Amino acid sequence: MKERGRGNVITMSSAAARRPNPGSPIAYAAAKAGIELLTKDVAAQAGPHGVRANCIAPETIMTETNQQQIPEQVQETLRGTHPILPCPVVDDPGLRGSALRQNSVLGRRTSAKV
Repeated sequence: MKERGRGNVITMSSAAARRPNPGSPIAYAAAKAGIELLTKDVAAQAGPHGVRANCIAPETIMTETNQQQIPEQVQETLRGTHPILPCPVVDDPGLRGSALRQNSVLGRRTSAKV
């Protein structure tokens, strides 16, 4: 990508990287935090060569597992405070749209945003 003078790196993180939670697996949270820092470092080092790096870091996604493991009262709170209303589910086209947007002409001015 550096040789071509352009390119896009898109990584995925989660709220677990930024918000400690007693129920969140430590290894998962640490890995996601590492991905966010990796994205910022790639942007800093490869950005001057025309390579963008962006991290898509959604809040809670209501997967089947999350629906089973998160108590209903907590799910209700999440639905009310989620930045994307309604709270997205796994097959939400809006989530796929985030990755496509970052890789499009519209996303070309964005780099290292987490």
